[in-house]
Amino acid sequence: MFLAAGVLLGGLWMTASAAVITLEPKPLTDLLGANPAPVGALRTTSMTAATLEAEVDSQAYTNDQGLYAYLYQIKNIGQTGDHPVEMFTLYPFWGANDDLAMGYLTGDIPAGFSAGGNLPEDEGFVSEELVSIYFTLPPGAEISIGQSSAVLYLMSDYVPGEIVGNVIDGSVAAGAVVGPVPEPGTVCLLSLGGLMFLRRRTKFRGN
Repeated sequence: MFLAAGVLLGGLWMTASAAVITLEPKPLTDLLGANPAPVGALRTTSMTAATLEAEVDSQAYTNDQGLYAYLYQIKNIGQTGDHPVEMFTLYPFWGANDDLAMGYLTGDIPAGFSAGGNLPEDEGFVSEELVSIYFTLPPGAEISIGQSSAVLYLMSDYVPGEIVGNVIDGSVAAGAVVGPVPEPGTVCLLSLGGLMFLRRRTKFRGN
């Protein structure tokens, strides 16, 4: 099921949507063709909370057609007494909707990432530009101390920039990761769209 409406956030017009997405296991070459190319360097982000210590590796890969695969791998580097990672979220993942292609890599694992790892649940969730991926079912799927996730992918035609990633165990640890952002011209159009909507709404209320 997919729902959509409009919200104004930070001066930008954004689509409010909610959808359950089935995660697909694929090799990187199925996503981007025979010669996927990295965009920038691998980024490793430390994320800590009271009972949680993790690192998230992130990087974008692309093909010659303007499509990007955003890759993420979560590592639980906590100490005795810390909690497992049960959820990973990204915000704002620009362009996320009910057609968002996401899943985990089964082959062609790029340098800097590790093969194997804990698999996410079969379904993720998209709400507005918030993407959520779960590691709670079946029992044992959570990312315990010393474990890592499989390499997750999310597809987008937005260019790489910086967004926020969160690892969650009940508490939340956050940090900046590689993710899709609108180009400057797109930001202007989104802002203008929001302003036009508000003006029309104000005019309608005044009549």
